Amino acid sequence: MSENRSPDSCLSSQVFSKLTNGKRALEVFGDEIRPTKSLKLMGFCITYDSDSSDYSLSEEESDSSNNNNGVDSSDSHSLFNEIGRDSSIDCLLRCSRSAYGSIASLNRNFRSLVKSGDIYKLRKQNGFVEHWVYFSCQLLEWVAFDPVEKKWMKLPTMPSSVTFMSGMSPAAEAPPLVAVVDNQLYAADHADMEVRKYDKEKRKWLTIGTLPERAGSVNGWGLAFRACGERLIVIGGPKNSGGGFIELNSWVPSQGGPPEWTLLDRKHSSNFVYNCAVMGC
Repeated sequence: MSENRSPDSCLSSQVFSKLTNGKRALEVFGDEIRPTKSLKLMGFCITYDSDSSDYSLSEEESDSSNNNNGVDSSDSHSLFNEIGRDSSIDCLLRCSRSAYGSIASLNRNFRSLVKSGDIYKLRKQNGFVEHWVYFSCQLLEWVAFDPVEKKWMKLPTMPSSVTFMSGMSPAAEAPPLVAVVDNQLYAADHADMEVRKYDKEKRKWLTIGTLPERAGSVNGWGLAFRACGERLIVIGGPKNSGGGFIELNSWVPSQGGPPEWTLLDRKHSSNFVYNCAVMGC
C-alpha cells in the first residue's frame, strides 16, 4: 500500500498561521506580527514572550461569564471548530505519526483522539500507512526510526525478564537475511556483500547488485536486512565494539536496475544491531 500523506502544512494552514494572545489573534507577515479580528483559536492559545523571544502553548481557561452556568457552549468534541470535526480528522490523518505527540499536547480533545487509538484505526481504513524501523543496539533498549521524516524516537526500556541474546554467538550459523517487497523475495549475502533476488519461474537466485559499502557485520550478525513498505532497508554498524555509527540505507526495487542505496541517516553506537523489526501503522 503506497504512502499517501500530505505534509504537516495541512495543520499549519489551518492553525499555526493564527497565533492568539487570548483576546485578539495575531498573524505573522514576514518578521512583523499584526493583530487581526480573527476568532480566538479553539481550546488553546499561543503567547509570545518578548524577554525570551519565544512562543509558548497553553490551554485556554473557559470564561464562565460567557457561558450558561459556567458550561462551555461550544462543541465538547470539537477539534478545529472552524472546519468541523470530520474535516479536522481528515487533516490529522495526513499528518506524520511522529507529529502526534505534539498534536496530543494541544488540548484535551486532541489528546483524547490520539490516546484512544481511533486515529490509527481511521488511518488504516483510509489507506494511510507509515512503516517505521525498530531496532536495538543495547540489551533491552530499542529505538524507532521514521524513514520518511527521518526522525528518531527512544522507546521505553523492556522488562529485564525479556532477553533474546542468551543463545546468540557472533561466531556461530550466519542469520538468514531475507526480505519480501511486492511479493518478491530478496536476500543479503554478507560474505560477498551482494543482494540476490529469487526467480520464481526459474527457481534460482540471481545476483542483482551489492550491499552498501559500510554495511558491516560479524559473520552476518549485526546486519539488518528488512522490507519497509516498498523499500528494502539495510542497517549496518561497526564491526567491533568501542565506537562507530549505525547507518540506515534504503532502495526501492520498483525503480528497476541494480540497487542504488540512499543513506537515510546515521546514529552513533558502540555496538552493532542486535535485533530489528518493521511495523506499519
